[in-house]
Amino acid sequence: QITMLTGEGVFANCKQLETVTFANKTYQGAGFGSRFFYGCSKLKEITIPASVQKLFGDAFRAAVNLKELIMPSAIYDRQARNGALLEWVELTGAGRHFSQDGVIFFRWNNGTVELDTCPRGRSTPYTVPDGIAEIAERAFQGCKKLPEIYFAGKIPKMAQYAFLDCTSLQIPKQY
Repeated sequence: QITMLTGEGVFANCKQLETVTFANKTYQGAGFGSRFFYGCSKLKEITIPASVQKLFGDAFRAAVNLKELIMPSAIYDRQARNGALLEWVELTGAGRHFSQDGVIFFRWNNGTVELDTCPRGRSTPYTVPDGIAEIAERAFQGCKKLPEIYFAGKIPKMAQYAFLDCTSLQIPKQY
């Protein structure tokens, strides 16, 4: 169990680390610094406690087997996916970012919803929910295993590079 969080590169290159369990307590001022889990090549799953207040975007760089990330919405950082081939991200608690089916969305002040980020390791077809106003810039970037995309309703506006480097992606002929 981990009882304190802070700093950069804390678990860097701990190549045998597979899972992380946090003590059931509050971590005041805690955060995952730059490259916190860098190179933890066997790390598969982590749940970040709600008391963590900061997450640097490259905290999981080179954690190539990290598949599932559960974290507080308040500290979500789109760059957290860098270096990890996540298949699923779940956000907990209140915030403008929220998750559904492992994908991250953002709710603007006017109530419109944008699809923000699809985990890069997703390997199953995905259906964009009805009512999504826009697919954000680079939302699906690097989703090399994503086989198909469907739209439950109207096809939303798509920002530039929305599907950059989605090398396996097929769009069914119905569109």
